[in-house]
Amino acid sequence: MKKSVLFFLSIMVAAAMCAGLTFAAEPKAQPEAKTAEAPLLIADAAMYRGAVTEVEQTKDGTVVSLEQAKGTDFGADSMRFLLGADTKLSFEIESLAVGGYLEVFYGVQPGEKADVQTVIPAISAKLYASAEMVNFNGTLEQVVSGQKEGTGKLVLTDLESGQTVIFNYSEEDTQIYLNLDGLQTGDRLNIFHRGIFTRSLPPQGSPLEIRRMAEPAASFTGVIEEISGSSAVVWVSGTEGGLRRGDRVIISLAKAGEPLLGGDKVRVGYDGELAETYPIQVDAQTVERIDTVG
Repeated sequence: MKKSVLFFLSIMVAAAMCAGLTFAAEPKAQPEAKTAEAPLLIADAAMYRGAVTEVEQTKDGTVVSLEQAKGTDFGADSMRFLLGADTKLSFEIESLAVGGYLEVFYGVQPGEKADVQTVIPAISAKLYASAEMVNFNGTLEQVVSGQKEGTGKLVLTDLESGQTVIFNYSEEDTQIYLNLDGLQTGDRLNIFHRGIFTRSLPPQGSPLEIRRMAEPAASFTGVIEEISGSSAVVWVSGTEGGLRRGDRVIISLAKAGEPLLGGDKVRVGYDGELAETYPIQVDAQTVERIDTVG
């Protein structure tokens, strides 16, 4: 009897297959789908880079104060961020210290600016050794196109050391925030780079970002008459930046990239505001020596 039943079933299956039918397993019960919240992408956030000037531990996390590096403009001279439990870090929080260079992404509504007077929660943060290691400012000497389309090299003179440096760029690996075809000899550029140079002469590096160097709203040239602590009195040598030849201006030397002496000729960049004091005072954003004493 059993053999007859099995024989009958085999005949039925064969007939179904000849008719082009398929047998599907009974579907398994699927778990109820959950509505997932769209992930917050870095593209949805604003970015700030700056040198670490202060680190403070609070009950909510680590509050870090940043000051943007020379030649950069991320919307504010300084900002404060909270690195909390939800902040994605590329480093151990214990390694964060004054002098480091921090890249922070933070949330901001489209068309709005962050309140730089408050502590802003950070979405993510990446730490670099120092601004000097990865932030370069230089005067353009030459643009050389590469053999492959979208590649080439920028030959620059370092504004700090006067050394010639070559940056080899590729549009695939480099964010370029300017029109390379519109560059001219003497243009001042800011390069965010990998922090590694070849030992060749001149040294060569790989840029991550290329943009025009951010310049102060106003500037003037003059000669340092007197230095007192971290401040100096500068005798203005020309009529520019709302000043006249012979004016005396008090500036802070905090933004000077090198030690200065009385008699040095300097170019001072500032925000355009002149304090109605005597001598006049300005908020110096850059201080560059353009000629030495004697």
